[in-house]
Amino acid sequence: MLVDGSAFRGRDASFDWIAAFTLPTVTIDLNIVYDSEQYTDQQARDATAATVEDLKETFKPIGIEFNVTYSPGTRNESDTTTSGEPTRIATGQKDRAINVFLFVNNKSGGKSGGMYAPNSKQIFLWEGSMDANPRSKNVSSGLSVGALAHEVGHLFFDFAGVPMNSSLANNISQDAGIAYAFFHMRYNPVFVPDPELPDSFDFNKTGGGMAVPKIRKTESFPTYEQLLRLGARRVRNSFAN
Repeated sequence: MLVDGSAFRGRDASFDWIAAFTLPTVTIDLNIVYDSEQYTDQQARDATAATVEDLKETFKPIGIEFNVTYSPGTRNESDTTTSGEPTRIATGQKDRAINVFLFVNNKSGGKSGGMYAPNSKQIFLWEGSMDANPRSKNVSSGLSVGALAHEVGHLFFDFAGVPMNSSLANNISQDAGIAYAFFHMRYNPVFVPDPELPDSFDFNKTGGGMAVPKIRKTESFPTYEQLLRLGARRVRNSFAN
């Protein structure tokens, strides 16, 4: 439990505790596009209720809020992973919003899962099924509670200058950062986020890495929570352009 934050910041007298408690709220629209051949609107809301609630509660401590909407849509059949999961939404996406595609997948051993696709900047969540018909909704494995928050974390890191790629090291490094940040954001009752980074911050020029969680903010090594907020602001700002 981080009761005395100064102990973890070298008792840095320049740390602004007032600013840390009064971070301005970053509000972002997030649209869940459900496969229109597999879900009704109510079925999509029911399937995602727990993971949407977890998303909101997870990011709330660092001042990020989400307006969530739903729309029917379809996947791009020609833009997929090697195992067949879609990586681009064809119809139903909303302008000026994070778009998340919800579908039932009979790949991946019938397990549910999630993925952030850097090429489209979109998120894909699937419930698992081993039905022979890929369009059927015979769900055997529902979404995990933390699935949406985790993939949004990858998107925010990408916009903060820590891009996703296909290497195992990159994925492990990002997963470690998300897990470390979320632990404090979700479970630390006296967690205090660091003040936000300037919009001009360039992570790639710092020489910093993502492999080891950074407890104390320095010029070269911002905290994971700072990077998440920076990414969220850049996502929001991109909608205004």
